Amino acid sequence: MDLETIATPALILDVERLRRNADRIGNRVRDLGARLRPHVKTHKSIEVARIQTEGHSGAITVSTLAEGTAFVARGFQDITYAVPIEPGKFKTALALAKSCQHLNLITDTPEIPALLNEAARRENVFFDLFLKVDCGYHRCGVEPDSKEALEIPGRISGSSNLHFAGILTHAGHSYNYRSRDERLNVARHERDVMRQLAAELRDSGIDVPTVSIGSTPTITVVDHLQGLMRRGLVTTFSLTHSRLQSEVARWTTAR
Repeated sequence: MDLETIATPALILDVERLRRNADRIGNRVRDLGARLRPHVKTHKSIEVARIQTEGHSGAITVSTLAEGTAFVARGFQDITYAVPIEPGKFKTALALAKSCQHLNLITDTPEIPALLNEAARRENVFFDLFLKVDCGYHRCGVEPDSKEALEIPGRISGSSNLHFAGILTHAGHSYNYRSRDERLNVARHERDVMRQLAAELRDSGIDVPTVSIGSTPTITVVDHLQGLMRRGLVTTFSLTHSRLQSEVARWTTAR
């Protein structure tokens, strides 16, 4: 293959390495007793997503509803839209929910459950809705010790067309750390914060079916995990990941 003649943008992968990486992460998550929901936002490739989900549930995470629509059209039926839903996206989310078997949404806003529930009720659609929790990244999500962290799940649980799916977080700040010990500290904090919040919600009478955590720098170091783990850029790494000097970065497949 002559790289000089390939029209760009183009994604070029060593498929065997890609499969090995996917197998390693799948085995790692199974060893932790968790379920895997890989992210497809980087490669946006149907073929890569099929490799990522081979031997698993087929569940994926997307960063836009357009991504979700494209993957549903190619047979993926269990989608998590990992950006807090807002009213301007309700119409698209409703259409996507009608075209797939399962669509998870997330929120960090107290007003959203009532607004989303009314929109879903009018269309006879049911959504699973996660609470987005901030475990230190400070980009979005409720503080785990805030009143909203208990209030929003209660509002979701009391809605006719919403089901409280659980709590979800992303340790995006883990990309700032290079050493394994630093990433392990972030991973343990992420895990422990979510476990504590889940326990508080359950003590208040709210069921927490799923605790969802995960980021590329933490997936290889986290221990004693329960619930659901997502992964972000595990099988295709950017230079940022290489600079982290993560053991995962040695599995780089993208060229």
